[in-house]
Amino acid sequence: MMAALFAACEGNDPMRLRDMALLRLLYSAALRRAEACSLDVAHVDFDRRVLSVLRKGRTVRVDVAMAPKLESALRAWLAVRGTDGAELLVNFDPTGKGGRRLTGDGVAAVLRAIGKRAGAWGLDADAPEATRGFLLNHLIAELLPEQSSGYRYSNSDPVTGQAAWYDLRVRVEKAADQSGESAPQFPSLKNVGVKA
Repeated sequence: MMAALFAACEGNDPMRLRDMALLRLLYSAALRRAEACSLDVAHVDFDRRVLSVLRKGRTVRVDVAMAPKLESALRAWLAVRGTDGAELLVNFDPTGKGGRRLTGDGVAAVLRAIGKRAGAWGLDADAPEATRGFLLNHLIAELLPEQSSGYRYSNSDPVTGQAAWYDLRVRVEKAADQSGESAPQFPSLKNVGVKA
């Protein structure tokens, strides 16, 4: 499975380089998404081959060794990103919502987008899951309707943080226009040995 995700990030465009650096931080350095998102460019020390990470529950940063593939991914990303600014992982949201730093929710969105790339799970390039699929979770509002007090409660499971389905009624209707594909679309991936 990891081979398919890494293959989905191969390429030289800025977003794929950022995605590869993110995956390597999560996988090679075993960082939590909040730990990865809190990294600044200054927290990467190529001379000592370490990251200065603020681990969960800690108040002082600790050094985490950089594996060679992580170091390579970070060097490639920083060559394109540059070393100006603070945040290591930046947001590519075209609307500019959420600021420049990639957030934990942004990490989840990036991972969903990587997994949606045709061929990521050994599907045919024209499989409906890759060309016409979408996640219903994206249609569910993150907040419940406003209360009389003006407060809006989160519409999420208290354990997983995922959108809550248990009290939601959904009416699904066939769209009038069936000619298009879901978005975003990414180029099909080469077969990395994952069998359907």
